[in-house]
Amino acid sequence: MLLIGGDSKLRDWQTVLNDVNLCHVLKRIYTNLTEVATSVEGAADLLREKCPAGAVLRLQTFPSRYQKTIADYLPEGMCHPRDYTHVAQVVYIDGLYLLGICQPEECYIGNIVETSNGRLTDSVCKAEYKLAEAFRRFGFEFGEKRDEMTAIDVGASPGGWSRYLYNEGVGRIIAVDKGEVDCSKSDGKIEHWDMLGQEAIQKLLEHEGHRESLDVYVCDANLPPPESLAMLRQASELIKPGAYVVVTFKNPYKRKADWYKAKELSFDDFSTICDHPTEVHLLANTPNETTVGGRWKKQLD
Repeated sequence: MLLIGGDSKLRDWQTVLNDVNLCHVLKRIYTNLTEVATSVEGAADLLREKCPAGAVLRLQTFPSRYQKTIADYLPEGMCHPRDYTHVAQVVYIDGLYLLGICQPEECYIGNIVETSNGRLTDSVCKAEYKLAEAFRRFGFEFGEKRDEMTAIDVGASPGGWSRYLYNEGVGRIIAVDKGEVDCSKSDGKIEHWDMLGQEAIQKLLEHEGHRESLDVYVCDANLPPPESLAMLRQASELIKPGAYVVVTFKNPYKRKADWYKAKELSFDDFSTICDHPTEVHLLANTPNETTVGGRWKKQLD
């Protein structure tokens, strides 16, 4: 759920639907909440007071259980789910009822993830938005020679991260996973290597021409943080100084203390091999993972 106030930088619901990082984690957007009540009955009174003469309301509430209660307080015929002229929105938060009335075109009606207006209706999987958000949060931007860049995507299935890199113009993407990877419509630039990440790195290391060949290293593999970092270190001879690095830290641990310790130690390790190390919890991250990013340091012999 997202509330948009009058002074919000988002300005309107159209802005949200055009933001790949927001639209796929939201179901409802509530706008124009200009009034405040302290009870359900008070909210209904304010709706009666603010409702334009002759208007018929479509009532949207959060939580939804308040919808019938508020409707019962309103005069008969004032609300209708289909034949309405205005939309009334009521949101309960921490003892207060925030509400407003607006024209239908001024608000977003329905569940974002179920509508053709939502960005999730694109054929690209959610994983693409995850890497897009990471690059935005880390301030990563590819230069003009992106078509000459080589990337490795470890734990690539189903292919969303590789697809993002392809759409950004990266010339070659090595998508490593034992699972299926969608390489369609990529002009051969996405290569599926059906093997483990460690095996793919070793395969590259065995070819002298691949030394310092990687401009991008991304990993969303389902591994504990120390194993993800060990694999990154295994690839150290392959990664160019200044390369873009993004790794997901995943939590397979039963105890929170073990997760926090592993994450802290792994981030410390990450900080020794990458400049500008940053750890974030993306909108696209589950509660049991975080994402780290940085630029690869020049490694000393």
